[in-house]
Amino acid sequence: MGHADWSLGTTQTIKSTVGWAKGWALLGLFPLLGAVVNLKPERIIRAVCVAGKHTAIFGVITFILYVAGLPGQLFISPLQILGGAGDNFFMVSLFGLSPETGVGCWQFFAPWASSVWFLNCIFVIFCLQEKDNVWRNWSIAGCVVMALLSQSRVGWAIFIMIIPLFLFTRQLKTPRLLLGLGFLLPIILLSGEPIYESVIDAFQQVKEARPASNRVRTALENLGVQRWRDEAPMWGHGKVESGPKLVEFISIGSHHTW
Repeated sequence: MGHADWSLGTTQTIKSTVGWAKGWALLGLFPLLGAVVNLKPERIIRAVCVAGKHTAIFGVITFILYVAGLPGQLFISPLQILGGAGDNFFMVSLFGLSPETGVGCWQFFAPWASSVWFLNCIFVIFCLQEKDNVWRNWSIAGCVVMALLSQSRVGWAIFIMIIPLFLFTRQLKTPRLLLGLGFLLPIILLSGEPIYESVIDAFQQVKEARPASNRVRTALENLGVQRWRDEAPMWGHGKVESGPKLVEFISIGSHHTW
C-alpha cells in the first residue's frame, strides 16, 4: 500500500517484496517453525556454540588485519540486484568503520554492528547451557569478542549482567537464597531513591562518553517520526531512504521507532 500510495512502480514493489520476504518475513516464520518442528534444544545450543567459536577466530584474525591497516571492505554482493537499504547492506567486509569515530566496528554475521550486541546477548544465554566445556569456553570467548568489537555500550552493560543473572536463577530453589532475598528486597525498596539516582547518573555518564552517537540516534528518531506524521501517517513511505549527513547517511525508516 505504501508503494502504491507513493507511485513507486511495479519493479520497485517486486524488489521490495523480495527484500521483505528474505528479511522481515523470517521474524514470523522462525517462531512458527519453532512451534511446529520438534527441535531438540541441545542441537540449537551446539549450533550457537559452533557459530561462537568461528566468530572468535574470525574476530581475532580480522582485528589483526585492522591493526595492520588493511582495508575491511571486499566487494558488493551481486544480490544487490534484489534491492535493499543501500550498498552497505550488501557489502561483504571483514570489518567496517564507525561513521562517528572512524575506528573499526565489526558487524560479523549481522546486517549492522548495532545488531551484533543484541545477537550476542542472546547467544551467551545459549552458550552457558552447553554441557561440553570445550565448546562452552570457545563460544563464550566468541561472545566476548562480539561484545568488544561491536562497540556497543548497551551491549556491554547487558552482557555483563546476563552471566551472573543466569547463574543466579539456577539457585533460586535454594532455601537460603530465598530467605536472603526476603531480607534484601525490603532494604532495596526502602533505599530505592538513592539507588535509582545513582543508576540514572551512571547511565548519563555512559551517554556522554559518545555524544555523537546519541546525537545521531536522536536525530534519526526525530526524522523518522516527523516524516511519518507529516507525510505518510496511513501507509508509510513504502521504502527507506538514505539520510543526510546529520544522521551520518543512515537510512531513515519506521524501524528505528517502531
